[in-house]
Amino acid sequence: MRNCVVAILGAVVLLLSACGGGGGGGGGAPSSNTNLANLVLSAGALDPAFASATTSYTVSIRFSVADETTVTPTAADPSATIQVDGVTVASGSASAPIVLIVGITNIEIVVTAADGTMKTYQVAVVRDPEASDANLDALALDLTALDQAFQSALLSYTASTGFLGASTLAAALSRDELAVIDIEGSIVESGEPSDALPLSPAADTEIEIRVTAEDLITQKSYRVIVSRAAAAAFAQHAYAKASNTDQDDVFGSALALSGDTLVVGAPGETSNATGVDGNQNDDTLLDAGAAYVFVRDSSGVWTQQAYLKASNTRAGHLFGSSVAISGNTVTIGAPGEASLDGTQGDISGTDVGAVYVFVRSGTTWSQQAYLKASNADTNDRFSDVSLEDDTLVVGARGEGSGATGIDGDQTSESAPGAGAVYVFERDAGGTWSQTTYIKASNAEAGDDFGRVALSGSTLAVGAVGENGSSTGVAGSQADNGKVNSGAVYVFVRDVGGGWAQQAYIKASNTDTGDGFGRLALDGDRLVVGAAGENSNATGIGGDQANDSFADAGAVYLFDRNGSNWSQMAYVKASNTDPGDNFGAGVALWGSILAVGAPGEQSNAMGIGGSEIDDSLSAAGAVYVFENAPGGLAQQLYVKASTTDTNNLFGSALAVDRDLLVVGAPGEGSNATGIGGSEIDDSKPNAGASYLFD
Repeated sequence: MRNCVVAILGAVVLLLSACGGGGGGGGGAPSSNTNLANLVLSAGALDPAFASATTSYTVSIRFSVADETTVTPTAADPSATIQVDGVTVASGSASAPIVLIVGITNIEIVVTAADGTMKTYQVAVVRDPEASDANLDALALDLTALDQAFQSALLSYTASTGFLGASTLAAALSRDELAVIDIEGSIVESGEPSDALPLSPAADTEIEIRVTAEDLITQKSYRVIVSRAAAAAFAQHAYAKASNTDQDDVFGSALALSGDTLVVGAPGETSNATGVDGNQNDDTLLDAGAAYVFVRDSSGVWTQQAYLKASNTRAGHLFGSSVAISGNTVTIGAPGEASLDGTQGDISGTDVGAVYVFVRSGTTWSQQAYLKASNADTNDRFSDVSLEDDTLVVGARGEGSGATGIDGDQTSESAPGAGAVYVFERDAGGTWSQTTYIKASNAEAGDDFGRVALSGSTLAVGAVGENGSSTGVAGSQADNGKVNSGAVYVFVRDVGGGWAQQAYIKASNTDTGDGFGRLALDGDRLVVGAAGENSNATGIGGDQANDSFADAGAVYLFDRNGSNWSQMAYVKASNTDPGDNFGAGVALWGSILAVGAPGEQSNAMGIGGSEIDDSLSAAGAVYVFENAPGGLAQQLYVKASTTDTNNLFGSALAVDRDLLVVGAPGEGSNATGIGGSEIDDSKPNAGASYLFD
């Protein structure tokens, strides 16, 4: 009997346990939690921001943004059930679309707890009626200012540009963010620039900006008539010299131009000054180097704004051998700087190289940074610079590691003179840091990899000493049958900031000693000079096979379609001659290409003179080409206003908007500043720069 009682009691205990009964078993009353953990509408944001205790919200949307919405409620308690406008919706899932009327659409979300308790959340979606605002709040061209101050009610404008202003970008800011902007047949986001719009020379070009309101009915058309000057109007407008002109300063060896600011390098300058606007009169430090900043006022008058020196000036630094500018930032390379340990006082190396960053506030310049390579070494010559916004690229053509590609081993010194490139980024606080170390995909000793050109997220690097014998794009990199033929490497940056090589580019007529690799880059267009190329062809697309004119020089134009590069033109001077070194200097702005030939020998002066006479050795010349809808063609033959032997006019070039600047580092006058006498030749190799528009 006792055993039966025990068995019965055990069964009761098991039954109670299975049903959740019994002492200490956890159980309890059903949940009364009616809160939502989250609430999201596909059509817009809640106001106020969601909080479980808040039950009333509004959402405001524009008419064209959405005509329906889904609702995604998430219960705080998984056992609760949810209904949206009377239809059950699983927690965390979207409801069926709810049609939104113009005006207010009320949406009700009811949460029922496990115990039957209910809580109601309400959302009022306010959908605006269609807007009819087709006004602009701003309109501008990147090339030149509008002649009339912009007003929303004023629909017609005019603007003018010089001959070099072959194209312009237009940008318009709509008052209503949902209005559609059409610039010459292409839809453009409000505030963003259009594609390049070609401008006809010696003619007026009408640019139409059509704005369509949200209602798709109301429209407004703004028009800008841009007058571009004829080639015949192109002329020299300024002759620029250093404020402390002296023999062998080679002022004009490097140029950088941005809008109304020009930077000129003089790596042979000899003063012992440091920093900004120091004493220019001391001449105790041979080849210390300097850079000069000039600005143009609203009347077109140029004046010198600053005299820049290194913070650790020493003889032989060659400060100013390379210069770059972007907005109010200037970078200057000094290939002869000697510090090995990264401190400015160290002089234990030779030709290590350094880069100096200067920034402008108002009209005042100051040095922001002193930059060194992460693997600084003797003979690296870290100094070639290209700058865009907060990204700086520096080439060190003497760097000797045997690494290839991106961020390889920097410590190897197995390939002297192979060259390397370093990418630096500036943060919001103005601090620069190195982010990437770049080598050629076929790095070898003596390649001289490190001439740099940066445009957006694309970087082109020239290696004039590369020895490959392939031709064109993506050829074999293994063969070294053409010594110093030269190559160009194109790298692209992804959205995460990582770099990768996109292309390996050679000339279409690769040959020994061509030195293919002097370059300029603008978006999807790349121009490469080969100052040692030897053909006797002239003009565009001539015979590349003849090699009878040693060091005549040539230029190659490449375009990118998607990620594919292809050669578009083979370019020669109109008066090709041996020793001209056509392509030693190149500059590119939109559809304008300028090519320097510092060895050219004619005695012509100014624009469009006779190209036949060869009586002035190394006087130099510049050739201006335009890539118009009809194809690439030479438009101008440009000489200095005082052509002379060994001026080397065309050694350095800069083009921006409608301005061309040409450096002549061998020019010998003793003039100073802007517009001085060009006649005196008492300061050989003092150097000069010539400004044309």
